[in-house]
Amino acid sequence: MKIGAFDYELTGIIPKLVAELRKVSPNINIHAFPLHNIEALDALAQGRIDLSIGYFDFPAGSENTFVAQELFPEHYVLAGRRDHPLLSGDLTLAQIAAANHLLISPHGPIRDLVDHALHLQGYKRNIQTIVPSLFAALSIVESSDLVVTLPERVARDNARRFDIVHQPLPIEGGTFHLHAVRHIRDANNPLHIWLLQKVRSVIPD
Repeated sequence: MKIGAFDYELTGIIPKLVAELRKVSPNINIHAFPLHNIEALDALAQGRIDLSIGYFDFPAGSENTFVAQELFPEHYVLAGRRDHPLLSGDLTLAQIAAANHLLISPHGPIRDLVDHALHLQGYKRNIQTIVPSLFAALSIVESSDLVVTLPERVARDNARRFDIVHQPLPIEGGTFHLHAVRHIRDANNPLHIWLLQKVRSVIPD
């Protein structure tokens, strides 16, 4: 089975899925591809992958092409090393703007919901370091003064491994939804339905 997933899903969902499949169906082969959003949808349309997990900007009319099932809602938090003074209490936009930030982006500088919220209040985020992956970011922030915006599950699941803490962001609209997406031609494929059930089984409430 070929699955499209990017950094968040590759570190938080795919390892649990593989462990579960090794127990219930050890002969099944899983190949994960680092595909995200539109790239993943294109791969599904071309038949290069069977399932994709992640956040998607679905194009108009895509309901006739893809079957999308929501897995869970997620929201962003600000994370840093355990004794970081910024993370000892509730955050303000002024504090966030004054902090030194690390940005996770495989494609270089981008503006996200944090930048938008700061901009509306006349602030600008001070991004000092950009890395392409979650684990690189976590390794850096646990031993520096940098802070990073992460999905809460990532911060929570890696708190002990990387000795980090987190606080919720004082930003409205910071929730996004993770979906499992298949091409409509596979909507009734028993193997694909079974795989989706296994994906859901490894996602904690």
